[in-house]
Amino acid sequence: MSSLQPRRMSKDYAYYELKNKILNGMIQPDSDLVEGKLAEELDISKTPLREALQKLEVEELVLRQPNGRLKTASITVKEAEELFLVRSYLEGIIANKATKNATAEDIEILSSYCHRIRQATRYKDGEEILYYGKKFHNQLYEMSDNLTVVKILNQLNDHTTRYRRLITMNTGDLLIGNNGLNGEVEDHTIILQHIINKERLEAENAMRIHIISSMSTAIEAIKRYEKEITTADK
Repeated sequence: MSSLQPRRMSKDYAYYELKNKILNGMIQPDSDLVEGKLAEELDISKTPLREALQKLEVEELVLRQPNGRLKTASITVKEAEELFLVRSYLEGIIANKATKNATAEDIEILSSYCHRIRQATRYKDGEEILYYGKKFHNQLYEMSDNLTVVKILNQLNDHTTRYRRLITMNTGDLLIGNNGLNGEVEDHTIILQHIINKERLEAENAMRIHIISSMSTAIEAIKRYEKEITTADK
């Protein structure tokens, strides 16, 4: 085996481990990242760790401060508004094209995800709602066959995930959509019905409304999070 192979594997391992911890809130926003400590926790040398951190810098999940030290990126109302607004238009395009291309098999898959979301909502299981909500959207990505929009969305969704995760961590329940937990079920059900009816513009509009509703909830979660941080610092 090439001597470069273990280092590349270590770099990839460090990248995915750190990224997962950042996206899932295990490493919180604005947290200092100390190379020595991270290398020890991940049981790797500093060279592949630095390469992983550089990659996360490019993705703007990790920021380098003026003093040269690294920290995880902040979460802000401004960024949330920008992310969700752009995403609402892109997801709308996806829903439109997915409606045009939808097959009977696609409808069956989407229906199963809506059922799973409905079940998770009944038990107020935020993790399951997030999981099957993501599966629903990913299925639409595949159906749309719009590689350019999907590529851009995948880049945005890493950052969006941090805000959606914040919702489950700081609201006690998943307040997505206009009607609390039921909003998540209703939003996806409405989108699915438009897809079944081949109503492309209606599906596009329903998707945009769904994403904007999520934005409002994310902003509420940010404000609660900031309040908690401020209180903890006193």
